[in-house]
Amino acid sequence: MTEERRPGWIGRLEWALAGLAGAIALGLHLVRCFHAGGLWRDEAAAVALARLPTFTEVWHSFQHEAFPLLVPALLRAFTALAGDGDGALRVLGLAVGLGVLAAFAASSWLTARTPPLAGWALLGINAPLLVFGDSLRGYGLGTLAAVLAFAFLARMLAEPRPLWIGAAALAALAAVQCLFPNAALVLSACAAAAVVTARRGRRRAIVAAAAIGAVAALSLLPYAAPLAAARSWNVVVTYPTSLRQILAVLIATVGPPPGAALWGALLLAAVGSGIALSVAGRQRRPETAESPPPAAPPAGAAPADLVLFGLLTLGLAGAGFAAFLLRLSYTPRAWYFLPLLGVAAAALDMVLAQAPRAAAARAGSAGGAATPSAGPRRRNGLRWLDWLRWLQLLRPAVAVAALLALVPPALDKAVMRQTNVDLVARRVAELAAGGDLVVVVPWADGVSFRRYYRGAAAWTTLPALADLRIHRYDLLKAKLASAQPIDDVLAAAGAALRSGHRVFLAGTIRFPAPGEPVPHLPPAPASAWGWHDIAYTEVWSRQLGDFVARHARRLAPVPLPPAGPVSRFEDLALTVADGWSG
Repeated sequence: MTEERRPGWIGRLEWALAGLAGAIALGLHLVRCFHAGGLWRDEAAAVALARLPTFTEVWHSFQHEAFPLLVPALLRAFTALAGDGDGALRVLGLAVGLGVLAAFAASSWLTARTPPLAGWALLGINAPLLVFGDSLRGYGLGTLAAVLAFAFLARMLAEPRPLWIGAAALAALAAVQCLFPNAALVLSACAAAAVVTARRGRRRAIVAAAAIGAVAALSLLPYAAPLAAARSWNVVVTYPTSLRQILAVLIATVGPPPGAALWGALLLAAVGSGIALSVAGRQRRPETAESPPPAAPPAGAAPADLVLFGLLTLGLAGAGFAAFLLRLSYTPRAWYFLPLLGVAAAALDMVLAQAPRAAAARAGSAGGAATPSAGPRRRNGLRWLDWLRWLQLLRPAVAVAALLALVPPALDKAVMRQTNVDLVARRVAELAAGGDLVVVVPWADGVSFRRYYRGAAAWTTLPALADLRIHRYDLLKAKLASAQPIDDVLAAAGAALRSGHRVFLAGTIRFPAPGEPVPHLPPAPASAWGWHDIAYTEVWSRQLGDFVARHARRLAPVPLPPAGPVSRFEDLALTVADGWSG
């Protein structure tokens, strides 16, 4: 890849800032590894799915966790070698997080020979990437593979050799086999590559880009039937989703307000560079009799082609990803956007590095700098090119601002425990005896409680589900449709209290105020909430709280070991009830 001559101090500044950002990102990931604590319910379910007795069972159950098979296969292989202890699994998460940082470095080097300032400064120290990219789900691996797929496709455009075609195909295949939404990103990048190569008339590269997208798409066909069957129960987790809601979560994911502004600045600069190059491209030197004939198109992509590829990928990927989330209709979460942001950071790094090079090439083809004798349109086009050269200062400026704005919130998340359910389970095991009962609320926290609890007392969730190895929303749907979904749990709690034993309530229990009526909902979907479980979970908690408050003689909170800050996604309290009052 060609590189224009530029002031050496800018290059040295970029590498220095990238080194600082990379060191900070490395430190944050290490801190996260040692402070994340136990596995929260999503991670516990991923490990439980991977460790089912046979891989056939994994295949029949994967739709309950909504990940393709590459993630449970890798977890299965890792736990077979290193065990499924929390320490080993946290090291695995750290390796994935550092792999994402390495993917950004590889992308910037392969596509522009520059440091990954956007990748490391904007996303490498991003709190959601730190927490959920290093978690034992597919989001970190999916981000890593999506970034590499983009990088290898760009390299294929610049150097259409079998090596890069094969690398792009493997990375694209891995990306879609880690996360289903990555299909939108891979197909967008392949479509962008096909457009760029079509403009140059390179048929081989067009075929390669189309084949890579087709192979990635075809690899998902085996999942079609199981996912279609899951529609009979996934109404429990689908909600009306709007584009406005998706944008709001995306903006929150990129960090505090300065983070969103910095991403916006780079995006506007990238789009502006494309417009500037397009305007300048029309100001070509007119041919004369002495002019040599135009050169044949180069075998690989010129800097302007890579700028176009990056901008097309940004636009198509953003639109395709939004369309996927709208069709999916799950509540948008920060971790959904990590692969999209990974590809966006890699594309922005490439576009903003290649735009000044494309400007230099265009200026050369236009006959050098603008002169008084040059025509007004030509002088205007060259002014656009002069403006593009100043883009070299934007990435370092954004990197400095990102380090100042994003490191403090990232550090706050790095030292936060992802759950305290392991501490709750061990405390219950110390206190509870045979005949006591433990009730975990809500039911989903039972997935992680099951991983850690080794006590003598029986335990259940609210409502009681027959399988708590993974998230069985099909079983939850049956409870939502039941006329007495928690009567068995209330009866078990009453039996324990009557017999002189205790009931431990782990989680969020809503105790009604004196005189407050206890709410009831008809079986789903007859209520205004349809199949959505949030309102039902709240009502069940209040019904359990009312039952215990009316019938237990004593209610007392149970102190837990100091844990420091705990994520809001799984921060359980522990209460004990004993005695019986009719």
